[in-house]
Amino acid sequence: MRKLLGLLMGLSAAMLLTAATAGSALAAGMITHNTVGQRALMYFASAEYPEYAEMMREHQDAFQAGTTFPDWGYAMDGFHDEAEEAHWEPFTAFAINWVRENKTQPWDEHTQRLLVFLLGSTAHGVADVSWHSLNSTRAYGPTGPYSFEDEGLITVMSRQDFNYDWGAAHSHADLVDEFMVSKELDVDWLRSDWWAPIDDLVEIYHAYFTAFMGRESLITADNLETGLSIFVLGSQSSALGGWVFWEQKAMISPWLAEQFQDWHLGGVDDMSVWTNYIWHDIIDWAENGVPGYETAADTKSAGIRDHGIGMSEEHECSHNYVKYLAARGMMFYDEGLLHMERERDANGGVTFHTWVDGWLADQNPAAADKAAKATNRPDAVDRSVTFRSETRINYLGQALAAGDYNNDGLDDLAMGAHGYWEAGVPQMGRVYVTYGRTSDTRHTKETVEKKANWTAHGGDYDRFGYALATLDFNADGIDDLAVGSPTKGGNELLYNGEVNIFFGSGDGLSDEPDVTISTPRRNLGLGYTFGRGDLNDDGYDDLIIGAPYNRHVTSDRQSGSVFVFFSNAANDAAVSLDAYDADWIAGGISDWQYFGWSLKVVPMDDGARLIVGSPYDKVGIVQGAGSLNVYEFTSANGYDPLNYYLAIVGEQEFEKLGTNIDAGDFNGDGATDYLIASTTRDSINGLQTGVVDFFDLGDVPSSYYTRSDLADQLHGAILGDEEVARFGWKTAAGDVNNDGIDDLWITKPWHDINNLGRKNAQAGAAYLYLGNPYFTNGTMTTPGAGAHWALLDADGQTRFGSNVVLLDFNGDGSLDTAIAAKRDSSLEYLGGAVTLLLTPAPTVDKISPTVGTPGVQQTFTLTGKRLIADNLVVSLDSTKDTAPLTCDTSASPETLTCTGTLPGADAIGATTAWDLHVQTLYGKVTLEDAVETETEGGCGS
Repeated sequence: MRKLLGLLMGLSAAMLLTAATAGSALAAGMITHNTVGQRALMYFASAEYPEYAEMMREHQDAFQAGTTFPDWGYAMDGFHDEAEEAHWEPFTAFAINWVRENKTQPWDEHTQRLLVFLLGSTAHGVADVSWHSLNSTRAYGPTGPYSFEDEGLITVMSRQDFNYDWGAAHSHADLVDEFMVSKELDVDWLRSDWWAPIDDLVEIYHAYFTAFMGRESLITADNLETGLSIFVLGSQSSALGGWVFWEQKAMISPWLAEQFQDWHLGGVDDMSVWTNYIWHDIIDWAENGVPGYETAADTKSAGIRDHGIGMSEEHECSHNYVKYLAARGMMFYDEGLLHMERERDANGGVTFHTWVDGWLADQNPAAADKAAKATNRPDAVDRSVTFRSETRINYLGQALAAGDYNNDGLDDLAMGAHGYWEAGVPQMGRVYVTYGRTSDTRHTKETVEKKANWTAHGGDYDRFGYALATLDFNADGIDDLAVGSPTKGGNELLYNGEVNIFFGSGDGLSDEPDVTISTPRRNLGLGYTFGRGDLNDDGYDDLIIGAPYNRHVTSDRQSGSVFVFFSNAANDAAVSLDAYDADWIAGGISDWQYFGWSLKVVPMDDGARLIVGSPYDKVGIVQGAGSLNVYEFTSANGYDPLNYYLAIVGEQEFEKLGTNIDAGDFNGDGATDYLIASTTRDSINGLQTGVVDFFDLGDVPSSYYTRSDLADQLHGAILGDEEVARFGWKTAAGDVNNDGIDDLWITKPWHDINNLGRKNAQAGAAYLYLGNPYFTNGTMTTPGAGAHWALLDADGQTRFGSNVVLLDFNGDGSLDTAIAAKRDSSLEYLGGAVTLLLTPAPTVDKISPTVGTPGVQQTFTLTGKRLIADNLVVSLDSTKDTAPLTCDTSASPETLTCTGTLPGADAIGATTAWDLHVQTLYGKVTLEDAVETETEGGCGS
């Protein structure tokens, strides 16, 4: 593997420099287009023409070649126009009608492969429109056109990370997307043999150019075949070695690194969803003809050039990026890393066979350093349940929540999976709830689809379950569940968003939503984030809904909004509310601020503080510095603050202060410690490692502060130790070990196991810090320095730590921990997983003997569970005295042999009953009246 790394670095350094200085090029990457095509095919189903989905699955050699085909001419001088025209609907319509005029149904195998190739090519064009948001006025949906020109992926990236330089953002995106696919995703499905209908394409090009371009195309079978050969090699080289450059390039655009797959207007999933939609039209053309087509020229006027999703500019391309990838492929070929042969068939199709050098085929990056699975692994791993999904690209664990939804006294676990889909209905989203149980579970793996006690799902492209929150919205004493569907209406390019609330009862959660909060406003994205807390001091947590991408004022661009709905008994009826019916609304004041990205409520003596994070806020000229606003809800202001009480802003580019916010008493001094995570802040350990700060903000006067202004209030910090690993992404605070002091989980989902292979990337990590009087004093220079548990996932590409929540799942009085790995593929590709770690709190069943003799050293045998040595303290206690016991823990965690002396008769007076107290690092247990002392006469008293 190190040999491969050396070759890759040497071969690509010069080309990376060339790409970094090249002009813009409108073309997402080769394996990115293939990834989009594969996901779209997973979603796709046609009730009328089901054979087309099967054709695409059967002829993957043609399909994969088709997804990269339109860019072929950018790699060769003189064929820019041929490449450009192949992207768009007129060419596709012309090609489909050429098939209908020159081939006969039923389609023979060659024609099936030709059609599959064209469907792959369609996926490319659709994806480019979404990826680039080409002046994207998307005329779609019941309420007419709406401009998304400031919402598309590259446009937003330019605003967030490139100081509004669209060209620089574009060049970066078109190069780095290949590295991201190679680093983050499994590309083992990529075929080593691709097939293209060369002779058919040459005929189509000549006829098309004659009809549309007023000239003959210079294309020949030879130069088309050569161009596609270069692309085949480029794609294989991207899959082989693109991951090496991910880290250095990800630093340039933190926004793209986080939004590459998820962004709802041009991310990988969005491009896949819309490709799935558009294929229905293309297949209808193949079967019934293009509507209104009579002559070749009709396709130019009758067809919307962007497949109906909003491109109104020409797709100009200086194609430096494409030339870079092509050159990389050729260099890999010249250096003997890649080999290729071409084989022509009788119908003018060509198969491109590729293979890697023998020594390279033996590399197994996934197997490297599996011993790094865990450092200081918790005993709780032996008492854990891992819920895994059998649904591909489900993203189980995107959101987590806990509450007693069936009112049985045990906490239940709710898990959101916004990627859930059914055939032909993409990204509906689903929520799974498993009810708490008292069984003393050993390590088990359960399929969530089979074991969940309650499920609900959304509709077409809703992303139901993207966010979850537990609260008693109807104030009946039973927990309810709020579910966010932030892309509700996405199938019509509305992206309004919606929130559904399911009431809890003795029978569990309702089958249908009891309350729906929605909006007619386009692109509001209601329900991306949630917070909860008692803001109006009535004893019930209120619902706080974040919409960080909303235009809070119509002239803004993604400034963000927050909507607060108070919980009360009046909500105890099936109601539909508008987002703007909220009891309190606030919003960002700057474009691209993402106000509402993170939300936290901190109780006060009179009311509460609501903290709102805006991690992408640009502070002055410092992009991505981040900010947070603190609002005080008190009786004095009628629980309706007009302005923020505090504002804190970051100072470093891409610091992203406020990505995550939490609070607790971590040092046991009775004061609230405010946790503020800046997940891409630089530290002494490197660039964009992430930093978690602890502030005392209790008595800070109302004002606007920079982070440096609060140096006196900053009393502790933990520094990330790994570049771009995003330490502090999620946290969970609570008293895990029952010692009266809050403990803290902090996650780092982008943690790499090592640098020896793409499949070891982004395994993720989570750290538990046990609260103590010194915890927040000073700086921990690495996450592991003060952590008691450090869980490091052994499997790459899982993002373990993407979410975390505390709950008492088994009702033993100790908080357990659920940690999500939303991209886990252990059961199904990107299905996701949630591991529930049952805290190893001790239990004692009995002590022997049960009669003690005062003043005499005795040996006692304790039996129970999890009687471990860590911080073990055992004593017998009466109402007046304490007798410490010294214990041998070598036997097993189920048995302790302890010795000690009970005080003499004079010391104990009339007290004869002794309680047994056992405390470990993970909790306490008491066995009342465990031992009685004998009187001098030998009789028990």
